[in-house]
Amino acid sequence: MRTAVALERYGYTTEILPYPGTCGISFKQLAAKTGIGEIGDSFLFLHREWGPWTHLRIALTNAETPKARQRDFDAVCTHCGRCIDECPGRAIAQGRHDLDACASAQSVLSKQVSIPGA
Repeated sequence: MRTAVALERYGYTTEILPYPGTCGISFKQLAAKTGIGEIGDSFLFLHREWGPWTHLRIALTNAETPKARQRDFDAVCTHCGRCIDECPGRAIAQGRHDLDACASAQSVLSKQVSIPGA
């Protein structure tokens, strides 16, 4: 959002796309194609530096950007199976992600977490 505001101050047009369920674009797949990370066995987007701790948003703009350099990267997901073993909702299996089990586990966990001042 701050990037879009800054671009608009310099006279560029920007538009923030709504979340994937609304706009029809898979943010994870698009981010993976940029080379900043990949979709792991957990079905989460894994950033090269921050791992799964990312929040993807897309801003369309008419600002010119430098041409991306092709770089070789090591794989982010090492296919170790830890995501399957550690998933609190047992929502991840090899080649499968159970959205209902994930949502149920998130609901239970959110009730257990107390954030002061929230």
